[in-house]
Amino acid sequence: MPLSNHGEASYPGIVAYESFEFCDCSGTQPSVGRMTVFPQYGFPARDGDLVLTYNDQTITLKDFHIDSVRYEVGGGGRIVEVRFLDSRWKWAHRSISGRYNFRLPDNRVQPVHEKTPQELAALCFTALRETVFDVSALPNENRFEIDWDHASPAQELDRICHELGCRIVPVRSLGGWKIVVTGEGDDLPDYPAEDVGEGIDPQEIPDYIKIVTAPIRYQMKLPLGAVGKDVDRVWKRLSELSYAPFPSLPSGGFGANDWREFRQIDSQAISLSDGSIVNPQGLARDTVFRCYRIEFENQPGCAVNSQGEWGMVVPTWSSVVTRRQMMLANSLVETWTDSAGTSHQRPAYICGVFSGELTEGPLANHADGTRIESQTVDATTMADQRMSFSLGLDPVDTDRSIMTLSPKMVRQIPPLTGVIGLVPFVLEWQEADLQFVSAFQIRNPDTWQPQRYEYLLQVGEGTDESFTQTVMRDDIRPAVIVDYQGRIPTGYRTNFHEVQTQCRSAAQALARRYATVTSQQRTYIGLYPIDLDGAICQVTYSINRQGASTIASRGTEHSWYTPDHEQRRQQIAREGIADKLNAVKNEITRRTAFSGSINT
Repeated sequence: MPLSNHGEASYPGIVAYESFEFCDCSGTQPSVGRMTVFPQYGFPARDGDLVLTYNDQTITLKDFHIDSVRYEVGGGGRIVEVRFLDSRWKWAHRSISGRYNFRLPDNRVQPVHEKTPQELAALCFTALRETVFDVSALPNENRFEIDWDHASPAQELDRICHELGCRIVPVRSLGGWKIVVTGEGDDLPDYPAEDVGEGIDPQEIPDYIKIVTAPIRYQMKLPLGAVGKDVDRVWKRLSELSYAPFPSLPSGGFGANDWREFRQIDSQAISLSDGSIVNPQGLARDTVFRCYRIEFENQPGCAVNSQGEWGMVVPTWSSVVTRRQMMLANSLVETWTDSAGTSHQRPAYICGVFSGELTEGPLANHADGTRIESQTVDATTMADQRMSFSLGLDPVDTDRSIMTLSPKMVRQIPPLTGVIGLVPFVLEWQEADLQFVSAFQIRNPDTWQPQRYEYLLQVGEGTDESFTQTVMRDDIRPAVIVDYQGRIPTGYRTNFHEVQTQCRSAAQALARRYATVTSQQRTYIGLYPIDLDGAICQVTYSINRQGASTIASRGTEHSWYTPDHEQRRQQIAREGIADKLNAVKNEITRRTAFSGSINT
């Protein structure tokens, strides 16, 4: 039947109008209203309350703002179209700063700066200068790592809600805001209605939700082998150097006789094709027994992969890991706490079997596992035997890191005497038996990206694990630590149980978006106050010559000229320049954290 009712809309400074329409929506973008106004003297107020009345019903839409005024000339004469925005228009002009939930080296959240999702949401509302809000429906288990530097509180609030399966809605009856769980809410009220429609709005559901964590960090002892720089500037094993005294002997024969000065090495300068000059004796003094690199060939705990490359057997990893796959860090997974209670990442170190400068007696090597920077001080002289090392990438040997130690590092072995040709020798020294203890990430051999922990939660009816919604959570940091007795591994520890719990919580929050909601749409005769919630998505108030009506929809959105909720979110994301800059900054940090140099 035709509408026969009448309603009124009033706004400060508007005298007479022909029609009015306002569509109320969820999210952080302002809802929009339009009023066709007859020409009048004076300009209406830029800001004010828009009040709708119908019989004994009054709907107050607080803090509205005139966004634009457009004049039109039609068959009925000159009219003016006024465009209103609700108070969310101000949200684009606020900012928020703060750093919360950043992780300590042991992956715990720094307790002084810990904030729950509800507390973060409250901070955003406060930064938006809103005083009436309800955040109690927001799941409170996650601890998002937050780094707001003059960020948009509206965008950050929307991001938090979206990742936890919630959304922001206005509560017009209270003049405030509320966070609601998507899909949860009331049925449409039973006011007198002209059109009633019902249905089911099934979501476009993937088979799985996948939570992808930060790269897995491993902590192990990596075997080292001594290398030297040859006259062609290439790093080679000692026995492969062109100036090795006796290439057939262990360590190339450098351990015989004068291994500190290498006077037996040719000191004649050699000119290279690029015009530079090298000296074999100088190269030996600078690099032999001082430079080491990771070597897996014929080492304990190492094996050959299907391509014939030597690699290391790593716990939780299904195949042999080659050196090229490893992304070394300048620290361990393990941490230490100072006297002030602050947690720090332990630095990487070198340990093994070696002879100190002050040791005396036959085979006076330090015990296996001794760290080079924490040797025993000589009891007589109290001399400090500490040594340091630096690690850097070599432009020629790019797949390995060359570790340069401050002194030459050797170990004593039983004397071996003999004659090679006509030259007698006595071999008493070899390269030190060392290991580099460090955290590292592992590149996936297929994608060449760091391996991450992945958690799958099935939300659809299919079983295609490649048909997923993937969410990156770099604040969840899995780790594996191998324990040793000397150089023998005795087991390993992981935090995978905690990681799985965090991933499950995040996935279950996201799964709420895919709940199938019974859709309802009703056109009510007259104007009725209806608040939005997680299920009631849109309410439109209209007044025209045919009368007044209220259109409300549950589980769907009815307005054809208003972008839907997800389209509005994507528009905000495209406009968020700060978000893009933060994403670039985080990516640069991730890539450079494991490619720098180590100095101890």
